[in-house]
Amino acid sequence: MLEFAKYIWDGEDYIPFVWHKWLADPEGLLAAAEYAGHAVGIGKLTLLSPGQWWLEGLRVDPAYEDRGIATHLNDYLMGHWLEFGDGMVRLATASFRVKVHHLCERSNFVKISELSIFAAPALPGSISDFQPITLDGVPHAVEHALCSQSMSLPAGMMDIGWQYLKPCEKKVAALVEGHKAWWWRKGAGLLAFWEDENPEEKPVPVVSILACEIKDIPNLLMDYRRLAASLGYEEAAWFAPLKPELLPLLEGAGFKRDWEDAEYVYEKQHPIWKN
Repeated sequence: MLEFAKYIWDGEDYIPFVWHKWLADPEGLLAAAEYAGHAVGIGKLTLLSPGQWWLEGLRVDPAYEDRGIATHLNDYLMGHWLEFGDGMVRLATASFRVKVHHLCERSNFVKISELSIFAAPALPGSISDFQPITLDGVPHAVEHALCSQSMSLPAGMMDIGWQYLKPCEKKVAALVEGHKAWWWRKGAGLLAFWEDENPEEKPVPVVSILACEIKDIPNLLMDYRRLAASLGYEEAAWFAPLKPELLPLLEGAGFKRDWEDAEYVYEKQHPIWKN
């Protein structure tokens, strides 16, 4: 796996950094495809929270592409989810990975979101409008996020670092414990972020939850830039949904698109699961 991962995403694949976690995961499934005694493909099914599964890490050795290995791995993981899973299963892929799009369509996944990275310089200024969320406040924070106007834009999903799911207490509590979640303007909004840590660059906060009324998004984003500066970051970022109504609000708050491509999020409901 480590050998062929060197050639994926220009040698910057994240899998080597999470491999030990995948091996230790007692609830998910890590599958490998073997050919002539060598690993030529991998895929991972992860349980993020009850009823919310994540399909990730589908990789095939470039030397063995176009042999149906990715399809075989996908079918194997989906078969496991159908037998032992429930709820929803989701995945994310880049807009240019057309073969993955076709695989999703073949497996009856539905595309629910298109996102791209937007960033703005951190902005010195007052952060008095932010109060840290406490663990006691997590249930209220989850309820607020689920009912928020702005959260409808990314199909109700929170971003926990290249994974997306409906807000749940376990994931929000983890952000609170990491000092990465705040109430904004006495509960008018909620902001949480995860930290993107590229070994070759300085860490950047990336929005996990931005929950407020649509009209308040520009002000919350401006205050997010100030919060980022107060925490020692040089930038503030958001993998924001590519919605026509959101783009001018991002621009008005000083955020510019940093990636010409997009990320697609797909989901599929378990056939015997009822909401």
